[in-house]
Amino acid sequence: MNYLKETILDEEGLSFIEILATMVILGIALLSLSSLMYQNFIVIDQNKLKEEAIFCREDIKEWLTYRAQTQDVTNLNTFVLTTPKNGESSLTEEQRIRRSYLILDESGIQIDSKGDALYGEISRDGSIDRGEIVSKVKYNFTGDLLPDSLLQEDEYNKYYIGEYVNQSVENSLLVKVQVVRKSDRSDYNPRKDGVRLDILIYSKESGMLLTETYLNWVAEY
Repeated sequence: MNYLKETILDEEGLSFIEILATMVILGIALLSLSSLMYQNFIVIDQNKLKEEAIFCREDIKEWLTYRAQTQDVTNLNTFVLTTPKNGESSLTEEQRIRRSYLILDESGIQIDSKGDALYGEISRDGSIDRGEIVSKVKYNFTGDLLPDSLLQEDEYNKYYIGEYVNQSVENSLLVKVQVVRKSDRSDYNPRKDGVRLDILIYSKESGMLLTETYLNWVAEY
């Protein structure tokens, strides 16, 4: 009998070729299903991270508006909220960079060789009992908290991007608060006239900007 006309049947009557084709189709279907499930898990994780980022954004924004908190943040950023006697042009690059960001915790205070605050930051008075102190952001100048993308983007990011601290949210978010002055006029007072704060929330894993918001922040009323 001609070999090409031979048909190899299994116990149920299916040819070998039909079985092979069925297995190939089933394999493709399983791969497609697996890929679809994987993509679905990624979307779910991204949505969860985005929701946490929005929560973080609003939490930081609300926290900054607390009157009792405002004084602490002001003390940590006195250099940011004053006008240089000789104008901005008299400042070094590091000083201009410092004036562009708000730090939200004492861990963000940079120290000089004598152990003093480099930019005149004032720590909380530990002798006064004010109850539990709530910290929202922690800083680490080594750069260990930041992904490579943020470290390479700006060498100063390690000083002004901190990790969001909240028990209800995983430590997967980073926070940066940029300061935008409203005017260049000589009579402009950042403390009383206010500044615009750009609150940016990043993914700690990828460094991707997840969300941002703006706040008109006034240190003195």
